[in-house]
Amino acid sequence: MIAMQLYQLITEESPDFSTKPFREWASRVEVDSEVLDTINSGLDVFMVFARSLMDVNNRVLRTVKSRTHFISCAYYCCLAVENDVSQDEINRTLTEFFSGHPSISPEYNHTVSSGSAKPASVQTRRDVMWSLLPATDEVEETDPQDIDLDRMDDSEQFEEEDHES
Repeated sequence: MIAMQLYQLITEESPDFSTKPFREWASRVEVDSEVLDTINSGLDVFMVFARSLMDVNNRVLRTVKSRTHFISCAYYCCLAVENDVSQDEINRTLTEFFSGHPSISPEYNHTVSSGSAKPASVQTRRDVMWSLLPATDEVEETDPQDIDLDRMDDSEQFEEEDHES
């Protein structure tokens, strides 16, 4: 069930861990092997993180082993793997984040009490974990449909047409 919750966090726009909606979703979802690879990579990274806490920070280790926080950490690890975040950065970020009660984010903390499976709580935790990723300075790729061909010079148009052949 935990793996499917992680799968839903990664694949659904509005994840909901409430019993009935979650079971309905899980019964009809078709599992994608690429997403499973991402989850496996994220779990591997989480295990390295958890091992880094042993005998060093038992309080954080106990926190991240609980179900709600484990899913949040594993989700962050999946995102971090996809965004080429180093293991050291992952360890530092998660250790710092979960050094509070249970975290340093009041918004996150508010979602872990009763009703933590409700959509708004799940989505808030997902968004908070997403916000922990380091900012990137990458330029977004332009969607080919957004290119204004009238503003291109002839050589650019030729290259564009040449790629379509």
